[in-house]
Amino acid sequence: MPRPGHNPRRTNLHAIAHPAPVRSHTPHRLLAVLAAAAVCLSGGAVASAAASGGKLTSLEYARIQQAMTNLKKALSGSPANWTAARQACTGIGSATPLLASQANICLTNVVLLGALAQAPAKLKTCNQPLPQRIYCMVPFYDGYAHDITAAYHSATAAERVAVARGFGGQCLYVLVATPAQLAQTQQLMAVTDRLASDVAGLAADYKHARQPSKASLQQMLGDATAFNTAANAWLTARGPDNLALCPHG
Repeated sequence: MPRPGHNPRRTNLHAIAHPAPVRSHTPHRLLAVLAAAAVCLSGGAVASAAASGGKLTSLEYARIQQAMTNLKKALSGSPANWTAARQACTGIGSATPLLASQANICLTNVVLLGALAQAPAKLKTCNQPLPQRIYCMVPFYDGYAHDITAAYHSATAAERVAVARGFGGQCLYVLVATPAQLAQTQQLMAVTDRLASDVAGLAADYKHARQPSKASLQQMLGDATAFNTAANAWLTARGPDNLALCPHG
């Protein structure tokens, strides 16, 4: 509830357009997530990969190390070099199903991490009079919802491929998201979908000259708070990232 003397609509909308900033100084999390994504790269021939269940070939191991090195370099600066990070992912290639799935999970995580890291600065551009403020916010939250959904689906697909390849134990969770990380992604996806729907609903109200209800404003404020909580939990989650846990040739 807004403090006495504050306009409820102004207070709530300002909080949505400028939520508590998602932490952008997250190289530790960036490296952990992207290492887990890139670590299960596979660069050998299809026949070789099929014959080496649960074991990285020497080429796969080399590709993984190179991708991790490139990602670390791209993400350790201030600000992070998102273009270089995406190039590290696309450079993985698609010689095998495992390689293709890991290139995809790497790229979707980079895109999502970049979106979250840059969220506060981008949302500042929406500091405009109503209803332009709400219209400005719609594509941002729609974009976050799309990016988070893509990251979740790439994570589940990568896990299926890695398990089929024969990886298990701690090695599996070096290669893919842990159950806790996957649950956090699901939570972030659900919260972001709700917030995107809230913002779209307000935009529709303004477009049709309807006054947004107090309940809808409070719902959006609550979902914005939940979004920041879920995003920060996702950004700070850790999983094993030691490639030596995986057998390799």
